[in-house]
Amino acid sequence: MRREQTVRLKSGDKAQFIYTELRQEIVEGRLPPGERLIEEKLAARYGVSRTPIREALTLLEADGLIILQRNRGGVVRKYDKKEIYDIYDLRLLIEGYAARRAAQWITDADLIVLKGLLSEAEEVLDRAGRGWMPWNVGLRRLVENNLQFHRLIARAGANAFLEGLWERYTFLPFVYRTLQVYGEEGLKTSLRQHRMLVEAFIARDPDMAESIMRTHLYTGRQAILNAMSASPLSESQPTQEEEHDSTHSKL
Repeated sequence: MRREQTVRLKSGDKAQFIYTELRQEIVEGRLPPGERLIEEKLAARYGVSRTPIREALTLLEADGLIILQRNRGGVVRKYDKKEIYDIYDLRLLIEGYAARRAAQWITDADLIVLKGLLSEAEEVLDRAGRGWMPWNVGLRRLVENNLQFHRLIARAGANAFLEGLWERYTFLPFVYRTLQVYGEEGLKTSLRQHRMLVEAFIARDPDMAESIMRTHLYTGRQAILNAMSASPLSESQPTQEEEHDSTHSKL
């Protein structure tokens, strides 16, 4: 955990602030599966009483990110293959439908942003692949770019409830870190699929957009499950980010 800090906010705002910080650390893997979140230590870290800590932990439990332990805090949740498969089933429905709606409702302004995100991602991958950028730096940028790309598609469908569902089932550790189990060729495939999505939106083709998105998510699910078969994601394991750094001396 990071150094202690004092949160000078109202009680409810403190809980929301702490929840947001811990949530980000969990989905990014800085708080790994199995990590204990002890109320006393968190209270000392943030310089608050245990009340906002408990409120924040309750929110994290509602997100499915931790398991609460009575009077002890919580533990960062581990996901098994069945749970991951089932969550991706939901994502296939949610994001497939989001892509369909986006093809119908997306604005020209949003298309410009999507094209910009795609160009940025392609440039980052090219620079990292050539050794002009540290691989781990490039991969972190690609992860954030990927989230922005998918979030914009969910938002472009002009349905706030749909966007809320997307947020609920995307900010999970194994979803957030999907790109980290791809090799360089897998990342290229992912970006090719992003380009195909943009082309489907430009053509205003809902059927094509939904089909491409579902294929894109199938690819991601299989990458995660393959990585689990090699070494369960619920345990500490090297990602492609770490393996690339250790095996490619140019990066």
